[in-house]
Amino acid sequence: MATGVRAIIFDLDGTLYSSDGFANEIKRGAAAYIAGLKGITADAAAPLIKETRERLSREIGQEATLSLVCIELGGSIEDFHATATPLIHPETFLKPDYRVTTLLSKLSQWYDLYLYTNNNRTLTNRILETLELSCLFEKIFTIEDFWQPKPDRNVLEQIFSTIRRTPDECLFVGDRHDVDLKLPAKMGSSCFLVSDIEDLLGLEIFLFRNIHEQKPENALYSKETQIMTRTEKDTLGTLEVPADAYYGAQTARAIVNFPISGLKPHPALVWATLTIKLSAALANMETGRLPQELGNAIVQAAKEALSGAFADQFVVDPFQAGAGTSHNMNTNEVLANRAEEILGGERGVYAKVHPNDHVNMAQSTNDVFPTAMRLSSLRMISELLDEMDGLKNSLRAKGAEFDGILKSGRTHLQDAVPIRLGQEFEAYAVAIEKNTANLRGCQEHLYQLGLGGTAVGTGLNAEPSYIEQVVKIIRDETGFPVVNAANLVETTQNMDPFVVLSSALKSIAINLTRISNDLRLLSSGPMTGLNEINLPPVQPGSSIMPGKVNPVILEMLNMVSFQVMGADTVITLAAQAGQLELNVMMPVIIHNILSSIEIMKNAIRKLRESCIDGITANIAQCSRYLESSVGMATILAPLVGYAAAAEIAKESLKTGRSTKEIIVSRELLSPEALAEIIDPYPLTTPGISGKRSTKPKEEVS
Repeated sequence: MATGVRAIIFDLDGTLYSSDGFANEIKRGAAAYIAGLKGITADAAAPLIKETRERLSREIGQEATLSLVCIELGGSIEDFHATATPLIHPETFLKPDYRVTTLLSKLSQWYDLYLYTNNNRTLTNRILETLELSCLFEKIFTIEDFWQPKPDRNVLEQIFSTIRRTPDECLFVGDRHDVDLKLPAKMGSSCFLVSDIEDLLGLEIFLFRNIHEQKPENALYSKETQIMTRTEKDTLGTLEVPADAYYGAQTARAIVNFPISGLKPHPALVWATLTIKLSAALANMETGRLPQELGNAIVQAAKEALSGAFADQFVVDPFQAGAGTSHNMNTNEVLANRAEEILGGERGVYAKVHPNDHVNMAQSTNDVFPTAMRLSSLRMISELLDEMDGLKNSLRAKGAEFDGILKSGRTHLQDAVPIRLGQEFEAYAVAIEKNTANLRGCQEHLYQLGLGGTAVGTGLNAEPSYIEQVVKIIRDETGFPVVNAANLVETTQNMDPFVVLSSALKSIAINLTRISNDLRLLSSGPMTGLNEINLPPVQPGSSIMPGKVNPVILEMLNMVSFQVMGADTVITLAAQAGQLELNVMMPVIIHNILSSIEIMKNAIRKLRESCIDGITANIAQCSRYLESSVGMATILAPLVGYAAAAEIAKESLKTGRSTKEIIVSRELLSPEALAEIIDPYPLTTPGISGKRSTKPKEEVS
C-alpha cells in the first residue's frame, strides 16, 4: 500500500521552462560536436542527427535523447557535453517566470523537491540561475552523476536510494512520457505530464486530488503529516479541499488561480471583514431574516476568528481578481464551516449554514470589501498616529536638548547664517506634527460606510432597517464613529478616500526622507564629513572596511519612504481604473494602503528608538564650522554695509582665516563685543545684528 507522495522529482528542459530558441541552440551545440567528430560541417551534421534520432527512436520504441544519438554516431556523452556546453547560452533565451517560482516555493513547504536532468551540472546551474530557481531543490541530479541518459532503471534506483524514498513516495513531473515518466510509472511512481507552463501550473490542483487511485482514503500528504481531503462542490463543479481546512471550494480555486506574491491578506483586513460578518449576522437576526440559531452560530464563529482561532485559514493572495470576491468568500466559507460545526454538522456540507445564503446575507463583495477597506485603514491609522506622536515628541525633546548649540546654517549646501541645532530639530518636529494633523483629517472620509448598498449601491436584497442597523452595530463593535454614507452608489463607485489617505502617507514619506537625508549629512564623516551630530551605532557597516559604522536606520527609513511613494502611484492608477458601478482594483489599493501604513509604522518606531533618542551633538565641531563660516559676514552687514561684509567673506575664502579672526584683526569689533553679538538666541531670532551689542570701532572704507 502506498504511503503517499513525499517527494517530487522534476525534469528541467521543457518542463520548468519552454523556449524553442533555446532548444534550437542546444541542437546547434550537438551539431557542432558531431561536425567535429565526423569531420563535416555543422550544416551537414544537423540532418544527420535528425535522421539518426528518428531511426533510433523507431528501434528502441521511444524518443531517443541527444545523448543516445551522440553515442550511436560514435561519440561519447562526456565529450558531447564538454564541446556543446560553451556554445549554449541560456541567458539569451530564458527569463524567470514568477508563476513557476511561486508554485515551487509553495510545493517546497509540503514536499521535498528534486531535479533530474540529462544536462550537465554547469549548464543546469546556469539555467536554474537564469530562471531564479537555484535554491528550491533539495538535490539536483545531472548526467554527470551517472553518465547514463534517461531513462535508466539503475539510475532511478540510485536516486531513490540517495533521497531515501520508495518509488511510490515519489511523483515525477516531465514533458516527455517515454523519456521522463514511463519508466518511473512502471517502477511504481506517480507521474504528471506537462506540455507547457500552463500545464505545470496545474500541478498544485492535481495534488489536491487523489493522486493514487489505489488509496480509498483519498489522501494528500505533507512532508510530516497526512492531510485528508474532502470533496466540495461549487457552480463550476467539484473540487478537492484539505479536509481540515475551514475554507471551501471557492477559496481553493483562488489559491490555484492567484499564486502571485506568496502573501496572505493583512490581519487588519481580516479583522475588518470578520467584524462586518459578525455585525451583519446580528443585524439580520434583528430584522428577522436570519434564524436565531444560525445567526448565533455565525456570531460565535466570527468571535472565535476575531480572537485569532483561524488565522491560518485566510489564505487568498492580495493580488486577486473580482474586486475582492475571493477574500469575501474565504471569510464566508470559514465562518460557515465553523458555524456548521457549532450546530453539530461537518465541514464542507453546508447543510445548515451556507456561505452565501447565511453568512453573506444582505451583502455583496461590492459593499463588504469597500467597508472592510475603510475599517482596516482606520485601525491601522490609529496605530500609525501613535508612532508619529512618539516621533514628534522625540524630535521636540532633542530640539530642547540642543537649543543652546549655535552652528552654521546652510542653504544650497553652502555656508549660510547661523542657526541653533535645536531649531533644526524643532522644525522636524513641527513638520511631523503637521503630517499627523493631515493624517487625522483623512479619518473623516473613511467614516462614511456604503454597507447595505449590496452589488451596485442600490441596496437590492437588503432591508432598509438592516442598512441602518448594521452600521450602528459596527460603530458599537469598533468604537469608530462610522455612519451610513449619504449616497451608497457613489460610495461603491469611488475610491477617493483612499487616494486622499495615500497622498497623506506620501507626504509623511517625503518629510521622513528629507529628515533622514539631513541627519545622514549632518552625521557624515566622522573625519571627512560634517560630523556635527553623532548617530547611535547599531551594527558594523562594512564587510571590508574595519571600524566603519553606517547610518543604517536612516537608510532603511529612506527605502521605506520610497516604497510608500511608489505605492501611492499604484493606488492612484488603481483608483482611476474604476468603471461604471464598481472599481475592481480594490484589492491592490488596500494591499498598498495597509502595507504602506505597516512599514511606515514600524520604520518610525525604529527611527525613534534606535536613532533619534540616541543622537548627540558635537558642540566643538559646530562651533568650529560657525567661526570659519562665511555666513558670519552676514552678521556684519547691518554694521559695516553689504560691500564691506562681502570683502571680509572673500578674504576668509582666499586666506582660510575665519571670519571671526578677520573681524578682530581689522579691529572692526573687539573680541568681547563679537562674543556678545554671537549669542545663540539674539542671533537666531528676528532682529538686526548689533542692536543688542557694541558698535564697530571704525567704518571700513
